[in-house]
Amino acid sequence: MENVVFRNNRVEVPGGLRDDRNRILDIEIARRDEAIWRHPRWDEVKNNPGTLRNVLFEDISVSTSESEYLGPSQITGYDQKNNVENVTFRNIRINGQHIAGPEDRITAGATNAAFPWLQIDEETVRNVVFE
Repeated sequence: MENVVFRNNRVEVPGGLRDDRNRILDIEIARRDEAIWRHPRWDEVKNNPGTLRNVLFEDISVSTSESEYLGPSQITGYDQKNNVENVTFRNIRINGQHIAGPEDRITAGATNAAFPWLQIDEETVRNVVFE
């Protein structure tokens, strides 16, 4: 998949159920189980789930003040070949704070604990830019 744009979005209460996978953003290229993913060339595609390239997130506003259960967002590919490339974050605001990088800390949840908002798998993700 390539050339994907998310623009002018507002997220008011990310998260929800008591689940450690509640995130603002979760980009993951993963291999699918044969029972779930039926394809005429299954043997050929099962270990090659694909790539994601040229993704733009622009003018996104997120409020976590009422999110009870929320963990760090993530971007991860499957392997070096099935990876994520060229992701741009432009004018992203979480709780009114401009996000300048993955290490920026946000607060959420019942404990109001601060944590880095985004984890990036450096082995399978290339060229993530914040503007």
